[in-house]
Amino acid sequence: MKKAQYRSILRRTKIRFGSYELEEIDKEMIQGYIYDLTKRERLSPYYVLGIYIFLAIVFKEAVLNEKINRTPCVDIALPKTEKQRFFIKPTLAELEVICEEINPRYRVAVWLMHGLGLRIGEALGASQLDILGGGDTFRAHRQITQRGETSPLKHREWGQFRDIPMTRFTHQKIQEHIEEFGVEEDGRLIRGAKKPLPSHDGLRDGFVRGLLQTELPPTMRPHDLRHAWVSDLLAGGVPITEVSRWTGHVHVTTTQRIYGHEVPSSLHQGRMFLEHRYESLVAGKDPANVGFSWVAPPGGDPEHGVPGLAA
Repeated sequence: MKKAQYRSILRRTKIRFGSYELEEIDKEMIQGYIYDLTKRERLSPYYVLGIYIFLAIVFKEAVLNEKINRTPCVDIALPKTEKQRFFIKPTLAELEVICEEINPRYRVAVWLMHGLGLRIGEALGASQLDILGGGDTFRAHRQITQRGETSPLKHREWGQFRDIPMTRFTHQKIQEHIEEFGVEEDGRLIRGAKKPLPSHDGLRDGFVRGLLQTELPPTMRPHDLRHAWVSDLLAGGVPITEVSRWTGHVHVTTTQRIYGHEVPSSLHQGRMFLEHRYESLVAGKDPANVGFSWVAPPGGDPEHGVPGLAA
């Protein structure tokens, strides 16, 4: 875990329990904290689990050092940390309906998350200056945190960035937003409703209202737009190493763990490669010099026909 994550956990824990003595904190208070983190703040299950582990260690040490008699971290109901799941993939028409309930200045964030796989804070912090190559590349390098502060990308430091392929559709949505609202002095696309910086809740609240106008599950989150983007890329045959880099995962194993089931099976390609290999061996040829490439995408053009890239 990164130092920034530890600092975040310490800050959250201090705000929640800083006014209490250790012996005053009971199981119900711990359970209530976990509930708020999961249901109200909507933090990821893995992050909530990290906070709980931190608390459990603190109270275990307190017991060992005879500061308290027993730990309150017993039989606490924790959010499920699913390793793989199928992701909600809304249609463009459904997203248009959702956007009708969102503050007009925030709507472009929906298209940034859906078209670039950005996290909510990254979409809120997007700038006109992040558009590169005439509109075919987007450079993510900052985010707006839930505390309403500008910070580097998750798991990154200032100066670090990631370049993401951008479609004409997404670029057009950005241009339409700029034509209607302009940009901030620093090039930022979205201005907050009450403060200069946009808020996560400002987007989430409208998103939730918009869901009620569709047939989509009411439990869907803005973050699911990012999930749909990643899973579509993988289902379309884009190498998981590239998708992981565009997504901003620190390790490709994270992408594999969450989205591995979206990678299409290579059984057919593998069988064709082996058939070719043995045919070459039988003919007395070196398979490495024959020029067969089993990884060539069907149709010959890897940039076309990939689900999700057109939207």
